[in-house]
Amino acid sequence: MKRKKVLSVILAAGMGVMQLTGCGKDAEKESYMYVSSTTLTDQTQSQTSGAASTAEPSAADETGGNLYVGEYFDGVSEEATLKIAEGENGKYKIEIGIYRLTTIDDGIGELTEEGLKFTATDAAGNPIGGIITLDGDQATVTFTDSTWGLLPNGESFLYSRTGNVSGVPKSEQTGTAGSNLPIKDNPEEAEYQIQVAMQYLFEEVYGSKIVDARIYVDKIYTAQEEQEEPLKSYNLGPDEVAFEVHYEILPKEGTDINELTVATGVYDEESGWIKEKYNIGILRPNEGGEPAYKITNFGTGF
Repeated sequence: MKRKKVLSVILAAGMGVMQLTGCGKDAEKESYMYVSSTTLTDQTQSQTSGAASTAEPSAADETGGNLYVGEYFDGVSEEATLKIAEGENGKYKIEIGIYRLTTIDDGIGELTEEGLKFTATDAAGNPIGGIITLDGDQATVTFTDSTWGLLPNGESFLYSRTGNVSGVPKSEQTGTAGSNLPIKDNPEEAEYQIQVAMQYLFEEVYGSKIVDARIYVDKIYTAQEEQEEPLKSYNLGPDEVAFEVHYEILPKEGTDINELTVATGVYDEESGWIKEKYNIGILRPNEGGEPAYKITNFGTGF
């Protein structure tokens, strides 16, 4: 599954909204999200082409079977990550798994001229919706009604019944998302997972006290640096990394500013933002939970 660069991501955090505007030491550095190699434009063209070949939408093939019903693979996971089954009253039950990000298991779909439109619940507990379109054995899931920053509107994911995505066998796929490299040897993946885990951490720590945030990953420690004190005592494994990050947060109106500037942070009265927030932490696998990684030892020093 290929990545698509995005400059801005809006994240629902409790009752507030959180925005990820980039990563790295300056705002021009881009953040990354997993997407399929099929863009929304390509999908629209495919839909237009498909519409010309049939007068009325139909989910049934010549044998009476359903074209949409079945299991699809993302080319990375061993198990099927998109599952579509017949439901009640002509509706469809839909489960969508997105590699190292989330699983949506309560989707309800309805066939339309454009494709199989669905509604479900995102990881933040809010409604989310999108559309599934078919092109032979391949299915494209595009989110069109989302308030969750990790799945912004227009984000697309490609799946295949055979395990081949974009004609590339699953066993031959390469790239960050499908790489078997440990995260310590994959800086791009590590940076992405830090961003994801930070947003989950913000939901837990700040909840509805903030309405916006900007996160910048400043440094990911190398394996050599982890062999020096004080990191040496943590004995970090191949799928664990230490990092430094700074961020800015925008408090919700009426929130105690002093509470949000504890340890680090300076309130800028002109913009209303709390800036110069700095922390270090360790990214570790989140066994059996979401997101795929979690942040521990989050503070101002190891």
